[in-house]
Amino acid sequence: EIRQQAAEQKRKIEEARRTGAVDVMDLTSLKSLLSENRDSYLLLQKDHSELSNLLRQLEEDYERISSEHSRAQSERERAL
Repeated sequence: EIRQQAAEQKRKIEEARRTGAVDVMDLTSLKSLLSENRDSYLLLQKDHSELSNLLRQLEEDYERISSEHSRAQSERERAL
């Protein structure tokens, strides 16, 4: 029965390809594509996390520099 199902599946795939009615991929190709997409997604998540952390650090640095600049400017004004 398994051979019969495999033959039927193969016939359906060939028929779909022949008629151009459907794009057909075998299970191995689908699993491979899914794995590639998962890997890409995980890499994008990692990049997003790194960029998010970098942005947070830059915002903190900006606030610190802005505060130091304001403090230095106030000291200069007091000195005058």
